[in-house]
Amino acid sequence: MSLILFSTAVFQLFMLKLLICSSQWSFFTYVTGIRPKFYKVSLIVGIHILLSMLLAPYIGEVTVGLLVYLVVISINMPRRPFMENFFFALFPPVLYSILWNFTARILFPFFSDHSFTYLNQNFIWEMLILIAVILLERFLREFYQIDYISMKNSVWLDRQTQSNFWVTFGEMASYYVFQHLLLLLEALHVKSILGMPLSIVFLIVAVVYAVILMKVLILIDYFSREYLKDLRRKEQKQYLESLESYSQQIEEFYQSVRSFRHDYNNILLSLKGSIDSGDIKLITKVFDEIFQENIAGLESKDRQAKLINIMVPEVKSFLFVKLNEFEKKNHRLILSIPEMIKDCGSPSSAGLTIFSEMFDRIEPWFEKNPSAVLTVRIIEKDDLQTYGLEFTPYQAEDLEQLEDLKTDSRKVLNHYHSLEFTQGTHDQTFYQELHVRREVAS
Repeated sequence: MSLILFSTAVFQLFMLKLLICSSQWSFFTYVTGIRPKFYKVSLIVGIHILLSMLLAPYIGEVTVGLLVYLVVISINMPRRPFMENFFFALFPPVLYSILWNFTARILFPFFSDHSFTYLNQNFIWEMLILIAVILLERFLREFYQIDYISMKNSVWLDRQTQSNFWVTFGEMASYYVFQHLLLLLEALHVKSILGMPLSIVFLIVAVVYAVILMKVLILIDYFSREYLKDLRRKEQKQYLESLESYSQQIEEFYQSVRSFRHDYNNILLSLKGSIDSGDIKLITKVFDEIFQENIAGLESKDRQAKLINIMVPEVKSFLFVKLNEFEKKNHRLILSIPEMIKDCGSPSSAGLTIFSEMFDRIEPWFEKNPSAVLTVRIIEKDDLQTYGLEFTPYQAEDLEQLEDLKTDSRKVLNHYHSLEFTQGTHDQTFYQELHVRREVAS
C-alpha cells in the first residue's frame, strides 16, 4: 500500500514539474530565441524536471530554473555579457514565480474559498493553479507581444536601454532575494516579521511584485514601441533625403538634356560650315571636343540605366545619387544587377540604413588607393536578395582600422530578423553583403 502511495506521489510531483518546466522553457525560448533541436529540448526539460524534483525543496524552484537556463544561454551565447545572460536566465522563472504567488495566494483563495495551505496540498488544485498561471503568462505574451530578442540584442546600444535594463534587473533580483528569504524564514518556522504574520508578508510581496511585473512589462512594451518608432523615423528620414537628392539629380539630368539639344544644333551648324569649306582640321577638332565631352559619360549613363531593374524606389533613388557622387570623385565603379529586384516589404527600406553605411565604410579607402575598383552587385535568388559591395584591392591597415557597424545599423539588424549582414575577404577583395529575406504573407 505504501508503495502505491509513494508511486502516486512521485507521479503527481512529476506531472506538476513537467507542466511548469515545459511552460517555463517555452517562455525562455520566446525571450532568448534559443531553439535547439527536439531531442536537445527533451534532454534539457528532462534535466530541469529531475533537478527540480531533487533540489527545489532545498534551494527553491526559481534557483533551479536559473541554473538550468544560465547554463543553456551561456553555451549558446558565450560572447554576450554575463550579466545580460544572467538576467535572461533569471527572468522566466521569476516571472512564473510572481504569477504563481499572485494566483495561488490571492486569486484562488479568494474565488475558491479555500486557504492557500489547502490548495497547495491538493494535487487537483495545484494543477489548476499551474494551468491558470500558464494561461495568464500566455495572455500577457499575446497582449504585449514584446520583441524580447531585439531588446536583448540592443541592451548595450544606448544609455536609455541600459538604464531600463539595470532597473528591471534590480527589480527581478530583489524579488528573488525577498522570496527566498521568506521561504527560509518559513522553513525555520518563523511566525512573524516586525510583528506582522509571515503569511501576510507573503501576500504583500505577491501583490507588490505582481504590480512591479506589470510595470516592467508596460515599460518594456513602451520602449519597444518607441524603439520601433525611432527606427521608422530614421528609415523615413533616410528615404526622404535620398528622394530629395534623387529629384535634384533628375533635374540636373533634365537640364543637361536641354543643354545638349541646344548644343546639338550649334555643333551641327559648325560641322556643316566646316564640311562646306572642306576644313578637315576644324571638323576633327569639333569631333574631338564632342568625343571628350560626351563619350566619357556613356559608361555612367549605362550604369544608371541598369537601375531600371530595381523595383524598390528607396534603393533605386539611393543608388542613383550614390553612384553619381562616386563618379564625380572619379572612383572606379562596376555595377551588376543581372535580374529584376522586387520589393521585399519593410526590410528592403529598413536595410537602406545598413546599405548606406556599407558605402560610407569603404569610401575613405579610395583616398589611399585611387586605382581601386568598387563592384556593386545586387542579385536575387530563392526569395533572398543580396546587396554586395566588393572593394579591390584592399589594404591590411584599412581593414584593421575598420569599425563595427554603427548603432543605428545594429538596431535595424536586431529588429528585422529577415536582415543579415556579413563581411569578409577573399584574395585581394574586401566584401560586405546585406541579405534580405522576402517577407512571407501571413
